[in-house]
Amino acid sequence: MAGVEFISITETYNLLNTQDTCGRPRVAEANFLLLLDTRSIKDYRTAHIKFSQYVRRNSEKFLKPMNINIDCIENIIILDEDSRSNIGAKDQVKQLAESFSDWGARNKVKILDGGYRGFTKKYSFLTTFSPNLTSRQIQKDILTMPLELSEKTYVGSPEQATKENLHNLKIDKIILAENNCELQLEDPEMQEKIICTEASEMKRKTERVKDKRVLIICNKGTEWSLVIGILMLKLATGLSREACIEKVKNMEPNFILGKAHLDIINTF
Repeated sequence: MAGVEFISITETYNLLNTQDTCGRPRVAEANFLLLLDTRSIKDYRTAHIKFSQYVRRNSEKFLKPMNINIDCIENIIILDEDSRSNIGAKDQVKQLAESFSDWGARNKVKILDGGYRGFTKKYSFLTTFSPNLTSRQIQKDILTMPLELSEKTYVGSPEQATKENLHNLKIDKIILAENNCELQLEDPEMQEKIICTEASEMKRKTERVKDKRVLIICNKGTEWSLVIGILMLKLATGLSREACIEKVKNMEPNFILGKAHLDIINTF
């Protein structure tokens, strides 16, 4: 049996915005994420988290989703209105999660810690009342948001530095992980808030971003953005280098540390 555990709203946000190695949203993949909403059909139709699916039920229990190969799904997350890990999941939600384990889930089934209410309090911009898009529509029309590394630190691509994303995430500063600033933003005010720096120089510039909400991007790929992210995470949390590296790798599994990365990280 795979088992059941809670998942944080930030981890769920990051899963919704994870990209593959080609920059395509992984939520478009049939077997990447199954996000299930157990609230009433009325509540679901009023508003729901993007890409979530309504769970059918009868008078006694929730029903097994149809036309889904449960044993192939990488991430299964179940949410209700407000279940919390410090109190425990509601009985029906817990039973549904355990049923997925019985139905062949290959990984632990997750229950969203804080439920719909907790998620939308922080990420209200990720709700919708529209029907779910097809995989083709998601790949064509959906631009993922930057990943959240810590409460005030985000890592993304230049394409994700849109006016809408910067507004929704309340970004104060943008760190461009290279010295040559050639990034043009939609918002002229944010253009003035770009800090250009190589990862090796970032330690000397941390005062400029202290207590700020920061988006780290790089025109050359995400690797150097993540290296700076490790420094920012260490400063914000006091965690060891090793713990920060592990957290970043959990958030971005495709991140491969090379010798050049480690040489700089070891100076932090």
